[in-house]
Amino acid sequence: MKTAFPEHDRNRYCIIDATEYEEHYATYFERQVKQPPNDPVYISAEEKSVEQLTLSIGLATVEIFMGLRPMHHLSPWLSQACYRRVHQQVQKVHEMVNRTFKPPASSGPLQPRVHPVKARRIILQKVSPKAYEACLIVQDAQRARAVALRAEFLNRRWKITALDIA
Repeated sequence: MKTAFPEHDRNRYCIIDATEYEEHYATYFERQVKQPPNDPVYISAEEKSVEQLTLSIGLATVEIFMGLRPMHHLSPWLSQACYRRVHQQVQKVHEMVNRTFKPPASSGPLQPRVHPVKARRIILQKVSPKAYEACLIVQDAQRARAVALRAEFLNRRWKITALDIA
């Protein structure tokens, strides 16, 4: 069996027998590559921090839309354009809810029933060296929602630059 491989000049190739390759050249060309552990779930520290950020921001956003959390909690973590867009969406949702649902007349104040919002699944994908995209499946008492986020490394920290809820 003949094998072709580059000599010292990258534009020139030579053909040798496989046994000659094994005897003389194999140790030179075969390098030990350090690989991550064989764990099926190997996550780097950067991925872990971005995953935690997207998870907490996704859950907080759903709580804001439900009226359980104030909007200003997200301001340090969202880019300005993303914050404005989410704020406008929240205002539209709250206006629609206030128009369509009237609280029943009662003798005492209503106590809202608070149900925890839980993340069922998170999928994180690195799309560039300084950007990740994540998708969350979030469950509250009544329905499951999908939250899509994009995190970018801006000004020495991770910020959410795009956020959508379905």
